Formats: sequence, structure tokens, C-alpha cells
Amino acid sequence: MRGAHCALLDGLKPAVREVFLLYKLGDLSHAQVAQTLGVSSRTVERHVASALMHCYRVCFEAPQ
Repeated sequence: MRGAHCALLDGLKPAVREVFLLYKLGDLSHAQVAQTLGVSSRTVERHVASALMHCYRVCFEAPQ
């Protein structure tokens, strides 16, 4: 299953991937991720949402 997770992450832009990993695996809040990376909390929210949507599409939407 690890390979599948890596394949999901490979499709993310580098900044989105970094935010997502810090938030999910680093167990940091949006504010903590924002402070760590020097970006706004809103940017963190957008990146996390983007990553989740990407993962959903890869997992559940049929290829066209």
C-alpha cells in the first residue's frame, strides 16, 4: 500500500506536497505549518484542500 500512497503524492505540486505532509504526517495545525513555511494560514488551507481533492480524484474518479 505504501507504493500507492507515494504515487498519490507524486502528482502534487512540490509546495502542496510539503504542506500536506507537514499537516498530516507532522501533526501540525494550519497555523503551525504556515509559520514553519513562512506562508499564510489561508495558503495552507488551500494547499491541503488541493491535495485532498487530488487524492480523491486519483482514488475514486474513473480515468477518461
